[in-house]
Amino acid sequence: MPYAHKEDCFIDRADRPGKAILLNEEGTRLATFETDMTDAQIMSALDFANDAWARGVKFGNEQKAGEIRAVLGVPPIASGD
Repeated sequence: MPYAHKEDCFIDRADRPGKAILLNEEGTRLATFETDMTDAQIMSALDFANDAWARGVKFGNEQKAGEIRAVLGVPPIASGD
């Protein structure tokens, strides 16, 4: 699950002079950038945010699973690393 789907986002450069605003499909502001950033750079920033979001969700899920296993007395799963 990404922070935001790129295909559902758009960049508004008209609403606030000097700013480029990244909005989702509902019109919710996700980020604000200076207008000298290109659309490609802004979408690269969204890629970075989506990656960080996914890593955070994965970490949180693994942490929660470990807490549940500990409460149930189930040994931790060996990580294959």
